[in-house]
Amino acid sequence: MNRIFKLLGIDEVYTVGIKKSGNVRHDIPRNIRLCDYEFIPVSGRFWYADPLFFEGCLFVEMYDRHRDIGGIGVIDLNVRPWKPKLVISEPFHMSFPEVFRIGDGIFMIPETGKTRKMYIYRCRRFPYEWERYQVIDVGRQLADSIVIEHMGKRCIVTSCLTVGGGFLTVGCLYELIFKKGDFFIKEVKSDCADITRNAGNVFYVHGKPIRPAQVCTRSRYGIGLSFRELSMDDKMNVKEREVSRVMSDDIRGITGIHTYSVSEDGKMQAIDIRYLKWRPFFALHIWKNRISSRIGRRNK
Repeated sequence: MNRIFKLLGIDEVYTVGIKKSGNVRHDIPRNIRLCDYEFIPVSGRFWYADPLFFEGCLFVEMYDRHRDIGGIGVIDLNVRPWKPKLVISEPFHMSFPEVFRIGDGIFMIPETGKTRKMYIYRCRRFPYEWERYQVIDVGRQLADSIVIEHMGKRCIVTSCLTVGGGFLTVGCLYELIFKKGDFFIKEVKSDCADITRNAGNVFYVHGKPIRPAQVCTRSRYGIGLSFRELSMDDKMNVKEREVSRVMSDDIRGITGIHTYSVSEDGKMQAIDIRYLKWRPFFALHIWKNRISSRIGRRNK
């Protein structure tokens, strides 16, 4: 974000919007009208992003301005007003809470890419109580992973940030194995170059799987959504073709959009948007940090 904007107290924030259509038939988005969505108000401390549905709830990133990192929150969609509750907080940044079920167990793989590890959490009491279940050292910075089933196997469809690549990512694919209570991942050596950074879980239109993906450039993050028809063969080679694209530049009042999520029954959709918000106390915070930093350098 432009440094001048920050010094003037103009902050860039995200929030989540929820749309309840009541219609199980879901089409590929050609445009997005913000007036169709009910947006969750941001608080003085938290803003919200990365909405993902799971069994009547919406899991989100809760970005904590005080700590300057994200945690994981949940909204029970059966309880009004819709307000996220923080359920997982760690000393490192977390986002994109991918939730999935194995048998009677409910698990979550949030994005924790900066740790270069995959943290897996298990739900003790749905949807509010979670515990760290397992940590897998992947040795690379994975971004926004989703779990899908293909030919009797669980696959992690994800992408990897690379040195010098800016916000661009390289597609990668893992087989997720759950054996005797432990998780194992095995990288699949297949053609997955078509995979770009996920923007939500796969949903189906007329029986065809559609994967929402982010539109990013080397220098600009989350500036649009690309809807891609997904196909995968028996060797897990991935082929995709873009069937629709929605850009934030075409939506008045926002600077970014990077998640599109559909509930399992197709009756609800969720997005996140990025926009500018004037926060005078934010400017004071920035100036205070700059002055403290300069004083500290002079005293050395």
